[in-house]
Order: sequence, then C-alpha cells, then structure tokens
Amino acid sequence: ANATLSSRALPFLMFLFTALVYGIFFKTALERLLRHTLDAPIRHGLVGLGVCVLTPVVAAALLVSVVGVPVGLTLLLCYALLLVISASLIGPLAGFIASRYFGKGARVSFVWTALGTLVSAFLCFIPFLGPLVLVIAGLGMCGGMTSMLYARLRR
Repeated sequence: ANATLSSRALPFLMFLFTALVYGIFFKTALERLLRHTLDAPIRHGLVGLGVCVLTPVVAAALLVSVVGVPVGLTLLLCYALLLVISASLIGPLAGFIASRYFGKGARVSFVWTALGTLVSAFLCFIPFLGPLVLVIAGLGMCGGMTSMLYARLRR
C-alpha cells in the first residue's frame, strides 16, 4: 500500500525494455514463437506446467550424485533462464493476441508489444485473477519455447 512510484514503474520499464529489444532484434523468431505457442495454447500450457514441475525434481535427483552435479547445475541454470525469458515474453504475447483481434492480423510491432506489456503490467493489480492469468500465460510461453526447442533439436 505504501509502495513508491519507482517500485511499481521499474519492473514495468524493465519488462518493456526487454520486450522491445526482443521485438527489434528477434522479430521474425519472436513472431514464429508466438504463432507456434498460440497454435495449441492448452497443449503448450500443459507442457509448460510439466516442465516447471519436473525440471527441479530431475535437477535435485541429479545433484544428489557426484557425477550428476555438473548436469544438474546446468539444468537448473537453463531452467532459470527459461523462466526469466518466459516472464519477459508475456507482454509481447498479450500484444500479439491484441493485434490478432483488434488490428489487421497477428503481428509483432513496437506499438502492440508496448501495449501488451502495459496490459500485462496492469494485470498485476487485479486481485487473484490478474496473477493467475499471468501465470497461465507464462506457462504457455514456457511450453511453447520448450516444444519449439525440442522440435528444433529433433531435426
């Protein structure tokens, strides 16, 4: 209740900057990832949930043995990276969905990415429902990235 403006604005600006950098430097890859994720959102959400639940369990099992420590630490670092990137892509995902319904087709652009990040920042202020929507979107992004990476590694 007594939060300063910087404690509320700084996370938003951080996610906005990250999302816009993704949109500028990785526009085609980001658009491909968002299309892939939204093709089967329920399946990717379930994959994301499985990854988020099972990865720490597998990493803990690997960390128990001396031989598995390097693999377990690498897995935990990749897991942390996956979670951070998934969280930072919630804004572009919201903008992509908004451009699909309110714009001229689904696309990644500066305006839609900024708007999606703003909408996702405002979702934090809606009790219970807002964070739940953000977690579901994060799980979907996590599952979308995981399945896309798996498909690329299979080739």
